[in-house]
Amino acid sequence: MKEKRIVTRIIICAMFALFYLAATVPNVRSYPPFLSKAKSLGLPAKDCTYCHVNASGGEPIGARGKWLVEEKKKRGASAVDVAWLKEYQPEAGGTEGGTTGGSAAPANKGDQSGNAEHAVMRINREWADAIIKGDSSSTERVVAPDGIFTEATGTVFDRAQLIAMIKSGDLKLESTTFDDVKVREYGDTAVVTYRSTDKGQYKGQDMSGQYRWTETWIKRGGKWQQVAAHQSRITQR
Repeated sequence: MKEKRIVTRIIICAMFALFYLAATVPNVRSYPPFLSKAKSLGLPAKDCTYCHVNASGGEPIGARGKWLVEEKKKRGASAVDVAWLKEYQPEAGGTEGGTTGGSAAPANKGDQSGNAEHAVMRINREWADAIIKGDSSSTERVVAPDGIFTEATGTVFDRAQLIAMIKSGDLKLESTTFDDVKVREYGDTAVVTYRSTDKGQYKGQDMSGQYRWTETWIKRGGKWQQVAAHQSRITQR
């Protein structure tokens, strides 16, 4: 009889311990892949508070998390991509911590402070969003007057031609996402490489697909401008 009581107590204690662990230990199984990718990209993510308020993730989400949700909508993506955080910049006067509310600072037309990688890719993202809306005015700000663009077929365009394409509707971009971003800064010059996944048309022809980009940017009067860009289509093997 005594032995049965002891066994019963052991079972009760074991069950209590299991319930306690289930209730108190953070559920991190779904998060390590995101953290691993963030770290592989060189982002200072120690735990889920990088994008969430709580270390266990879930709701509520912080500034980065909200920014990622907004980016998912803008890009028309099926899921968020941690790589987008390479373009994230905190709000002026705020902090980068996940516990800070709000989202990324709104699009600006002049302030391009911060390192080249953040500044250039942020401008690229805003420029792409403008093209999606059919707004050609951003091209005048982003591309230098002497800028040139070489597309996948080898055709070369200048800034005026790019603007005309957007205004006429010849170039219709529906969505685009960036990944595999690398920026090398040489004083007031930056060389940018990345991959884009695009959906759109050019003169009625489908141009959807993945492309590799090499861009050269220079800093003039404290503002980054693109002076050259080369696009290559990624073919499926």
